[in-house]
Amino acid sequence: VSLGYKDFLFVEATDRQDWFSTVNDPVNYASITGSFIFSELTDISWLSYGKIIGGWAQAGNATTPYRLENYAVTGTPFQGDPRYSQPNTASNPGLKHELKTTKEVGLEVSLFDRRLGIDLTYYDVVTTDLITPIQVDPSVGYNFKLFNAGKLQNKGIEATVNINPVRTNDFRWDITWNFAKNDNKLLELIDGVNELTIATAPFQARLLAVTGQQYGQIYGTDFTYDENGNKVVDADGAYIPSAQKSLGTVTPKYNMGLRNNFKYKNLNFGFLIDMQ
Repeated sequence: VSLGYKDFLFVEATDRQDWFSTVNDPVNYASITGSFIFSELTDISWLSYGKIIGGWAQAGNATTPYRLENYAVTGTPFQGDPRYSQPNTASNPGLKHELKTTKEVGLEVSLFDRRLGIDLTYYDVVTTDLITPIQVDPSVGYNFKLFNAGKLQNKGIEATVNINPVRTNDFRWDITWNFAKNDNKLLELIDGVNELTIATAPFQARLLAVTGQQYGQIYGTDFTYDENGNKVVDADGAYIPSAQKSLGTVTPKYNMGLRNNFKYKNLNFGFLIDMQ
Protein backbone atom coordinates (compact mmCIF):
# COMPACT_ATOMS: atom_id res chain seq x y z
CA VAL A 1 0.00 0.00 0.00
CA SER A 2 1.39 3.38 -1.01
CA LEU A 3 -0.26 6.67 -0.03
CA GLY A 4 0.66 10.25 -0.84
CA TYR A 5 -0.76 13.58 0.26
CA LYS A 6 -0.25 16.80 -1.73
CA ASP A 7 3.23 15.81 -2.96
CA PHE A 8 4.87 16.30 0.45
CA LEU A 9 3.74 13.42 2.70
CA PHE A 10 4.14 9.76 1.73
CA VAL A 11 3.57 6.45 3.53
CA GLU A 12 4.20 2.96 2.21
CA ALA A 13 3.41 -0.34 3.96
CA THR A 14 3.98 -3.95 2.94
CA ASP A 15 3.15 -7.39 4.30
CA ARG A 16 4.57 -10.65 3.01
CA GLN A 17 4.24 -14.34 3.79
CA ASP A 18 6.94 -16.81 2.68
CA TRP A 19 6.99 -20.59 2.80
CA PHE A 20 10.50 -22.04 2.56
CA SER A 21 11.28 -25.64 1.72
CA THR A 22 14.65 -25.48 3.50
CA VAL A 23 13.36 -24.61 6.99
CA ASN A 24 10.42 -25.84 9.03
CA ASP A 25 8.17 -22.84 9.43
CA PRO A 26 6.65 -20.10 7.27
CA VAL A 27 7.49 -16.48 8.05
CA ASN A 28 5.37 -13.35 7.94
CA TYR A 29 7.09 -9.98 7.84
CA ALA A 30 6.04 -6.41 7.23
CA SER A 31 7.41 -2.92 6.72
CA ILE A 32 6.30 0.68 6.98
CA THR A 33 8.19 3.71 5.70
CA GLY A 34 7.33 7.37 5.55
CA SER A 35 8.76 10.57 4.13
CA PHE A 36 8.00 14.23 4.70
CA ILE A 37 9.21 16.69 2.04
CA PHE A 38 9.19 19.85 4.13
CA SER A 39 10.63 22.01 1.34
CA GLU A 40 7.20 21.84 -0.36
CA LEU A 41 5.73 23.87 2.53
CA THR A 42 8.15 26.78 2.54
CA ASP A 43 9.39 29.46 0.17
CA ILE A 44 12.86 29.85 1.70
CA SER A 45 15.06 30.87 -1.22
CA TRP A 46 18.20 29.00 -0.14
CA LEU A 47 16.38 25.71 0.48
CA SER A 48 16.19 23.79 -2.79
CA TYR A 49 14.95 20.49 -1.33
CA GLY A 50 14.40 18.98 2.12
CA LYS A 51 13.11 15.59 3.21
CA ILE A 52 12.85 13.60 6.44
CA ILE A 53 12.46 9.82 6.19
CA GLY A 54 11.81 7.04 8.68
CA GLY A 55 11.19 3.35 8.41
CA TRP A 56 10.73 0.01 10.13
CA ALA A 57 11.03 -3.24 8.20
CA GLN A 58 11.45 -6.96 8.66
CA ALA A 59 12.76 -9.61 6.27
CA GLY A 60 12.79 -13.38 6.61
CA ASN A 61 15.51 -15.65 5.31
CA ALA A 62 16.04 -19.40 4.95
CA THR A 63 19.15 -21.45 4.22
CA THR A 64 20.59 -23.67 1.49
CA PRO A 65 19.03 -27.05 0.59
CA TYR A 66 19.73 -30.35 2.37
CA ARG A 67 20.04 -28.82 5.86
CA LEU A 68 17.09 -30.59 7.51
CA GLU A 69 18.46 -34.12 7.10
CA ASN A 70 21.95 -35.63 6.94
CA TYR A 71 23.11 -36.83 3.53
CA ALA A 72 26.32 -38.56 2.51
CA VAL A 73 28.84 -36.49 0.60
CA THR A 74 29.68 -37.94 -2.84
CA GLY A 75 33.35 -37.65 -3.72
CA THR A 76 35.38 -38.24 -6.87
CA PRO A 77 34.80 -41.78 -8.21
CA PHE A 78 37.57 -44.30 -7.68
CA GLN A 79 37.90 -46.84 -10.52
CA GLY A 80 34.37 -46.07 -11.60
CA ASP A 81 32.80 -46.40 -8.15
CA PRO A 82 31.57 -43.32 -6.25
CA ARG A 83 33.09 -42.57 -2.85
CA TYR A 84 30.84 -41.55 0.01
CA SER A 85 31.77 -39.83 3.25
CA GLN A 86 30.11 -38.24 6.26
CA PRO A 87 29.66 -34.44 6.04
CA ASN A 88 31.64 -32.29 8.46
CA THR A 89 28.53 -30.41 9.62
CA ALA A 90 25.39 -32.15 10.86
CA SER A 91 22.00 -30.92 9.67
CA ASN A 92 19.14 -30.07 12.01
CA PRO A 93 15.51 -31.09 11.36
CA GLY A 94 14.35 -28.30 13.71
CA LEU A 95 15.77 -25.33 11.79
CA LYS A 96 13.62 -22.18 11.70
CA HIS A 97 13.85 -19.10 9.50
CA GLU A 98 16.08 -16.13 10.27
CA LEU A 99 14.50 -12.71 10.83
CA LYS A 100 16.09 -9.31 10.26
CA THR A 101 14.50 -6.18 11.76
CA THR A 102 15.65 -2.77 10.53
CA LYS A 103 14.91 0.70 11.92
CA GLU A 104 16.23 3.86 10.28
CA VAL A 105 15.77 7.61 10.16
CA GLY A 106 17.28 10.04 7.72
CA LEU A 107 17.55 13.62 6.52
CA GLU A 108 18.17 14.82 2.98
CA VAL A 109 18.61 18.51 2.14
CA SER A 110 19.80 20.48 -0.85
CA LEU A 111 20.76 24.15 -0.43
CA PHE A 112 21.76 27.24 -2.42
CA ASP A 113 20.43 26.18 -5.83
CA ARG A 114 21.70 22.62 -5.20
CA ARG A 115 25.29 23.72 -4.66
CA LEU A 116 25.32 21.96 -1.28
CA GLY A 117 23.64 18.65 -0.55
CA ILE A 118 23.58 16.66 2.70
CA ASP A 119 22.25 13.13 3.17
CA LEU A 120 22.32 11.59 6.68
CA THR A 121 21.01 8.18 7.79
CA TYR A 122 21.03 6.37 11.13
CA TYR A 123 20.15 2.68 11.17
CA ASP A 124 19.75 -0.16 13.66
CA VAL A 125 19.56 -3.72 12.34
CA VAL A 126 19.04 -6.81 14.52
CA THR A 127 19.10 -10.31 13.03
CA THR A 128 17.73 -13.15 15.16
CA ASP A 129 17.81 -16.95 14.85
CA LEU A 130 20.89 -16.85 12.63
CA ILE A 131 21.46 -20.30 11.13
CA THR A 132 24.98 -20.99 12.37
CA PRO A 133 27.27 -24.04 12.58
CA ILE A 134 28.17 -24.64 16.24
CA GLN A 135 31.13 -26.81 17.26
CA VAL A 136 30.09 -30.11 18.88
CA ASP A 137 31.92 -33.07 20.40
CA PRO A 138 33.50 -34.98 17.46
CA SER A 139 32.51 -38.25 19.16
CA VAL A 140 28.99 -37.74 17.72
CA GLY A 141 30.47 -38.12 14.22
CA TYR A 142 30.51 -34.44 13.23
CA ASN A 143 32.61 -31.40 14.07
CA PHE A 144 29.72 -28.94 13.77
CA LYS A 145 25.93 -28.88 13.86
CA LEU A 146 23.56 -26.26 12.50
CA PHE A 147 21.47 -24.31 15.01
CA ASN A 148 19.35 -21.17 15.11
CA ALA A 149 22.06 -19.82 17.34
CA GLY A 150 22.89 -16.21 16.69
CA LYS A 151 21.55 -12.74 17.44
CA LEU A 152 23.59 -10.01 15.75
CA GLN A 153 23.19 -6.22 15.87
CA ASN A 154 24.53 -3.67 13.39
CA LYS A 155 23.94 0.03 13.96
CA GLY A 156 25.60 3.11 12.63
CA ILE A 157 25.48 6.20 10.46
CA GLU A 158 25.97 6.93 6.78
CA ALA A 159 26.61 10.45 5.53
CA THR A 160 27.12 12.01 2.10
CA VAL A 161 27.92 15.66 1.36
CA ASN A 162 27.87 17.03 -2.19
CA ILE A 163 29.41 20.43 -2.93
CA ASN A 164 29.39 22.34 -6.22
CA PRO A 165 31.79 25.27 -5.61
CA VAL A 166 32.13 26.28 -9.29
CA ARG A 167 29.44 26.14 -11.97
CA THR A 168 29.69 28.06 -15.27
CA ASN A 169 28.55 27.40 -18.82
CA ASP A 170 31.82 25.63 -19.69
CA PHE A 171 33.25 24.49 -16.37
CA ARG A 172 31.92 22.57 -13.37
CA TRP A 173 33.64 21.30 -10.20
CA ASP A 174 31.87 18.78 -7.96
CA ILE A 175 33.05 17.41 -4.60
CA THR A 176 31.49 14.36 -2.93
CA TRP A 177 32.42 13.26 0.58
CA ASN A 178 30.98 10.12 2.14
CA PHE A 179 31.39 8.59 5.57
CA ALA A 180 30.10 5.35 7.09
CA LYS A 181 30.54 3.99 10.60
CA ASN A 182 29.08 0.64 11.61
CA ASP A 183 29.15 -0.81 15.13
CA ASN A 184 28.24 -4.47 15.26
CA LYS A 185 27.91 -6.79 18.22
CA LEU A 186 27.15 -10.46 18.66
CA LEU A 187 24.39 -10.29 21.26
CA GLU A 188 23.89 -13.98 22.00
CA LEU A 189 24.43 -17.59 20.95
CA ILE A 190 22.76 -20.76 22.19
CA ASP A 191 22.91 -21.62 25.88
CA GLY A 192 26.33 -22.80 26.99
CA VAL A 193 28.18 -21.34 23.97
CA ASN A 194 29.93 -17.97 24.23
CA GLU A 195 32.19 -18.02 21.18
CA LEU A 196 32.50 -19.47 17.68
CA THR A 197 35.68 -20.08 15.72
CA ILE A 198 35.34 -18.47 12.30
CA ALA A 199 38.86 -19.26 11.06
CA THR A 200 42.33 -20.19 12.28
CA ALA A 201 45.79 -19.21 11.09
CA PRO A 202 49.06 -21.20 11.06
CA PHE A 203 50.67 -18.77 13.53
CA GLN A 204 48.13 -19.65 16.27
CA ALA A 205 45.83 -16.69 15.72
CA ARG A 206 42.10 -17.33 15.66
CA LEU A 207 39.20 -15.36 14.25
CA LEU A 208 36.29 -15.58 16.70
CA ALA A 209 32.72 -14.47 17.15
CA VAL A 210 32.38 -13.73 20.88
CA THR A 211 29.14 -12.78 22.62
CA GLY A 212 29.09 -9.19 23.82
CA GLN A 213 31.88 -8.17 21.41
CA GLN A 214 32.21 -7.07 17.80
CA TYR A 215 31.96 -9.84 15.25
CA GLY A 216 35.36 -10.95 13.93
CA GLN A 217 37.65 -10.72 16.97
CA ILE A 218 41.30 -11.61 16.28
CA TYR A 219 42.55 -13.69 19.21
CA GLY A 220 46.22 -14.52 19.68
CA THR A 221 49.12 -14.19 22.08
CA ASP A 222 50.73 -10.91 23.01
CA PHE A 223 53.93 -10.22 24.93
CA THR A 224 53.93 -10.26 28.73
CA TYR A 225 54.61 -6.82 30.21
CA ASP A 226 55.76 -5.65 33.64
CA GLU A 227 54.18 -2.80 35.58
CA ASN A 228 56.26 -0.27 33.58
CA GLY A 229 55.15 -1.62 30.21
CA ASN A 230 58.42 -3.41 29.44
CA LYS A 231 58.37 -6.81 27.73
CA VAL A 232 59.29 -9.66 30.07
CA VAL A 233 61.78 -12.37 29.07
CA ASP A 234 62.49 -15.77 30.59
CA ALA A 235 65.85 -17.12 31.85
CA ASP A 236 66.93 -17.90 28.26
CA GLY A 237 66.18 -14.38 27.05
CA ALA A 238 63.06 -15.35 25.10
CA TYR A 239 59.92 -13.23 25.33
CA ILE A 240 57.22 -14.73 27.55
CA PRO A 241 53.92 -14.96 25.63
CA SER A 242 50.66 -13.94 27.25
CA ALA A 243 47.50 -16.00 27.35
CA GLN A 244 45.33 -15.70 24.25
CA LYS A 245 43.56 -12.34 24.18
CA SER A 246 41.74 -10.08 21.75
CA LEU A 247 44.22 -8.24 19.54
CA GLY A 248 41.60 -6.28 17.62
CA THR A 249 38.82 -6.83 15.14
CA VAL A 250 38.52 -7.23 11.39
CA THR A 251 35.83 -4.53 11.30
CA PRO A 252 37.12 -1.06 10.38
CA LYS A 253 36.22 1.82 12.68
CA TYR A 254 34.88 3.76 9.69
CA ASN A 255 35.03 4.09 5.89
CA MET A 256 35.42 7.44 4.19
CA GLY A 257 35.82 8.68 0.63
CA LEU A 258 36.47 12.02 -1.08
CA ARG A 259 35.85 12.44 -4.79
CA ASN A 260 36.60 15.48 -6.95
CA ASN A 261 35.21 15.72 -10.46
CA PHE A 262 35.98 18.44 -13.00
CA LYS A 263 34.13 18.98 -16.25
CA TYR A 264 35.26 21.41 -18.94
CA LYS A 265 32.96 21.36 -21.96
CA ASN A 266 33.10 17.68 -23.08
CA LEU A 267 36.17 16.77 -21.04
CA ASN A 268 35.82 15.05 -17.67
CA PHE A 269 38.51 14.42 -15.05
CA GLY A 270 38.08 13.02 -11.57
CA PHE A 271 39.96 11.35 -8.75
CA LEU A 272 38.92 9.49 -5.61
CA ILE A 273 40.59 9.15 -2.21
CA ASP A 274 39.47 6.22 -0.04
CA MET A 275 40.20 5.88 3.67
CA GLN A 276 39.53 3.03 6.10
